[in-house]
Amino acid sequence: MQARAEVRLAASHAVASAVQAVDLLYVGAGASSLYAQCPLERGFRDVHAITLHIGVHPRVLESAGQILLGLELDTPLI
Repeated sequence: MQARAEVRLAASHAVASAVQAVDLLYVGAGASSLYAQCPLERGFRDVHAITLHIGVHPRVLESAGQILLGLELDTPLI
């Protein structure tokens, strides 16, 4: 269970880091990043879509924390 919790934390961190990186590029590109022909537009939508996945949902952070702190798990999300 501890290894699962650590993997979930790593996945959540990776997604959050990817969102930050793409957001910086998107803002830096200015208005051109709004258009469908701009690769950043698709990347922006894709990376933000990943944040909606249950595997990186903020609730998973709570479950991982419970496991790592030795508390009883109150959900089967891990």
